[in-house]
Amino acid sequence: MKMITRPAMATLSIVFASTAYGFGGACIPLTGVVQSTPDGACTIRGAQSAWSGSELPDPLLADVLPSSVPAASLCFTVKGFGTAQFSGSAGLTTVLAGNRTPQGEFVPRGPTPLTFESGVRAGLTSFTAQTVLTGKVFAGPKQLSGKLYTKDTGTITADGKVAEILKIVGGTKGFAGATGTIAIAGQELGGFAVYTGEICPGQ
Repeated sequence: MKMITRPAMATLSIVFASTAYGFGGACIPLTGVVQSTPDGACTIRGAQSAWSGSELPDPLLADVLPSSVPAASLCFTVKGFGTAQFSGSAGLTTVLAGNRTPQGEFVPRGPTPLTFESGVRAGLTSFTAQTVLTGKVFAGPKQLSGKLYTKDTGTITADGKVAEILKIVGGTKGFAGATGTIAIAGQELGGFAVYTGEICPGQ
């Protein structure tokens, strides 16, 4: 398996929502910027042990690959900047990927990460990750807070540019039962990436 040269981690930003949005099932639009940095301590391991998402956590690459692979290339800390503040941890994971036939049969191709070997896609690697964040969402006078759990799928270039989809799979307190999808694009590691999407509270 080819290693990711400058892996990106998955993140979610929790941001301001206008007073037009409330709770009780209404989805709140999200937009902003996010930044991640390598985490040699691999903090996601501790956060994952208390995972309360609707889907079980995936195996971390930091626990699957040889100890000679530095954790700082596989685990990350996350910070969001904008009208709300949030922070958390993330880690690259290994998940079985494949294709579906016209008959709906799943044909496995291998575990992530997956790297294109040649051609115009050479240097692109598909990856999976998971993230645990602590933060707040505001909607007028109302506020949601707690931990949020996401499972993430993306592609990264050799120079660290990322395109990524985050699936919200629940959380704690105000984010219990939350769903939603976030798209991220940009220089997430060592720079800034832009995200757009929505969170749909479960309460």
